[in-house]
Amino acid sequence: MGPPVGQDGGKTSSKAPVKAESSSETPAPGKNTVTRRAGEDTIASLDKVHLTDGSVQYGKVMEIGGNTISLQHRGAAKRILKADVEKILFYEGRRSHQKLDTDLVVLKINEHRVPCKILKESGGEIRVELANGNKATYRRDRVLRVHYRNQVLDSSSDFYTVELANQMDQAIGMVIKGEATEAKQAEKFLVQCGVFAIEKVQQAAAGLKQAVEPQETRIQGVLDRILHVHQLKKVVTSAMQRSEPQIYMELTYGNLDERESLLKVLYPKFADESIPLAKHIISNEQEHFRVRSLSVEILRRLNRNKALLEIYNDSAGELKLVIAVALVRNRVFFPIPTLIEALEIGGEKNSNIRALAAGLLRDSTRQSFGFKAEGTPEARGRAVEKWRQWWKENTQQFQARSLLVLNNKRIETEARKESREFWVKAHQFWVDGRFDRAGIYLREARRKDPSFLKAHISYATLLYSELAPAEKDPERKASMVDEAEQILKGLVESALPDATGQDLHWIYFEFGNVLRLKGEHREALKQYEDSLALNPSSIPSILGVADCHWGIATGKNDLSGVERKIEMQSALEGYSLAEKKISETLGSIQVLSAADIPQLENLPFERRAHNRNALVVREELEKESIRLALKNARVYRLQDLPKKAVVALRRGLQTLKASTELKEKNPIEAELRALLGVVYESMGEDVRAVKEYLRVVKDLDRTNPVCRRGYERLRKRLQKKETTASRG
Repeated sequence: MGPPVGQDGGKTSSKAPVKAESSSETPAPGKNTVTRRAGEDTIASLDKVHLTDGSVQYGKVMEIGGNTISLQHRGAAKRILKADVEKILFYEGRRSHQKLDTDLVVLKINEHRVPCKILKESGGEIRVELANGNKATYRRDRVLRVHYRNQVLDSSSDFYTVELANQMDQAIGMVIKGEATEAKQAEKFLVQCGVFAIEKVQQAAAGLKQAVEPQETRIQGVLDRILHVHQLKKVVTSAMQRSEPQIYMELTYGNLDERESLLKVLYPKFADESIPLAKHIISNEQEHFRVRSLSVEILRRLNRNKALLEIYNDSAGELKLVIAVALVRNRVFFPIPTLIEALEIGGEKNSNIRALAAGLLRDSTRQSFGFKAEGTPEARGRAVEKWRQWWKENTQQFQARSLLVLNNKRIETEARKESREFWVKAHQFWVDGRFDRAGIYLREARRKDPSFLKAHISYATLLYSELAPAEKDPERKASMVDEAEQILKGLVESALPDATGQDLHWIYFEFGNVLRLKGEHREALKQYEDSLALNPSSIPSILGVADCHWGIATGKNDLSGVERKIEMQSALEGYSLAEKKISETLGSIQVLSAADIPQLENLPFERRAHNRNALVVREELEKESIRLALKNARVYRLQDLPKKAVVALRRGLQTLKASTELKEKNPIEAELRALLGVVYESMGEDVRAVKEYLRVVKDLDRTNPVCRRGYERLRKRLQKKETTASRG
């Protein structure tokens, strides 16, 4: 017989109010009852919670399912993080059904329980005799409920009871001996039991020791998953839990892609809070190596070097090498001895590992000592000896540099100072529209200090966003875009110890812009998604993702019709999210302080984001909001929803008319009305289409080719209709 579970496999609900049974009723068969005093719980009958700080708390532990427990005592309750709990000693004598040996009055204040003998009850008050012989009177409006002698109370199954302990023992028995379906149900039950089941599961897992047989391996897997959920609840914060309500189930029972996808969003969003989770995943030998490696790489990109160093010191084997690579890429050189050891790994199959370690050592130290990954063992051995001698001589210097990185301290070299000066002057030229001069100064900034990150990104952005569009020579234009791509691609693939999360966000974003400009929408989509993961509220990144879906849907590729529709819908959802973000930002922009306006020193690297005041920001957002009307209308048009396209365009025109910030309204109004004319024409409403085309040609843009051709085409068509009608 299995544990009592509901239809969903969970524990029987315990949220119903306490039930009282008449003293004349006989308890149902199988129900254990115990007669006890109805007064306050004594220390001996409470659970004992040992905390990590050495203190002890007493009360009734309630498992509430997340990363906390509730400790209840005398009507009051407090929440305790599971991460702060060392161990819990549960009271073994608590039963689910208890028979009262006195009357019991429960007051509303803190649910204070008063054991007594009820002398008299009326509609307004209750007269009682207390245990010490004194008499007391309680007003009815202050009493929560009343129980009488010999009543049987049902205790909540959210507490540890004898019956629950028996059910958990049965469930573990089903895991070990039951069929697959029963074992799965029992596993779910034990997961929901939470802290109540952990000690029993740990004992069962210890009894298996080294699982060898397939059946033992299956059992070990079930027990490991239950323990894994519990460990996750110790390292997941409340904010992470609210953001991803299914985090425990997805990280334990999700497939590899689902786990990776969740972590790619979670780590950047909760950069500091997620470090304990990352450390747990990286150190968990039962976790897939791909997930562990991903956690290492994301921590590296977020520059959480201290956390990586702690894990490195506690690691061994392949994992230690992976973390060593991550740290050295971030210019933390303590693990260099591990890389030197990797040079000694033998065998042809391991030449790629030797090559990785050798390349990283060479890039980090500017030394090679003639080491070749595919050289003879003797030659490699001689080079390794030289590496060891070099490290012995240079340990102090490189460890000092590592400490600066770990403590976020920088040495402002003369080269960096000169490079920064050129960079600042370049942006002054950029803001003034003198792009050639800006390019000259940025090239000089890069030359003065090749490690100055901002100079590289600014130059790449200037190339594709300003210099290339102004270039008339097609080959030269393409060369500029290619150069920008190479710079940004190199930054994405390189170690960037000086980069903040915001830096990385803009690097991925600018790289996405270049790839989209070249028509490589799928590759650009990945960069925009990485950018968005680092800054989920970024409107440019949201738009970049949506524009890529639009580009894929309308581009030349081998997508089926259904796949194109899916891409269009993704684009539409992205545009809707961008509209929502823009609306929220416009609503709050009136209260922006000076500190909220991006300054030159701290990114982003594009001209439109520098030296902005609130009016400029508002103008940009209103312009983008109107352009979103155009983008939505294009999607609706291809989805054969012309009426929705008309609504979107009309809304854009209303926003444009109401705008007080936009200075140049004619060009964007011409775009809106031109597309509106095209949509009307597709609906067969030629008269309305002619009006829109004529409005553009007469008042907004006399050279607009779409409107000129459309107007001439419809004018002739309408004239022909009039002629035919007059003849008739």
